[in-house]
Amino acid sequence: MAAYPTLPTTPTSTPSRVDGFIPVRATNGALKVRKLMTAEKMEWTLEHELTSAQRSSLESHYGTHKTTTFSYTWPGAATVYTVAYVAAPLYFDQPGGWSKARVMLAEV
Repeated sequence: MAAYPTLPTTPTSTPSRVDGFIPVRATNGALKVRKLMTAEKMEWTLEHELTSAQRSSLESHYGTHKTTTFSYTWPGAATVYTVAYVAAPLYFDQPGGWSKARVMLAEV
């Protein structure tokens, strides 16, 4: 299985847990909680500051894997997750030829 490219991840990147619980109220006010999955999943909003070569690498990975799964390891963690892209990477040009990229991944 392919792996997410090794890129510098900024401290503004965030992981989040998705538990699959959806609370719904009935017309009489009673609460019903639906559970959509048996186990929690993870999602990430990653931010990278990239050189033009790193941006090309990320864009190439996205082009190749936007419809498939790949492995991802959150920096500092030992767990390897099987993930997919949630959306195309967003790029913000910075002075000096750098780019900031925002990438959204979700565990499958």
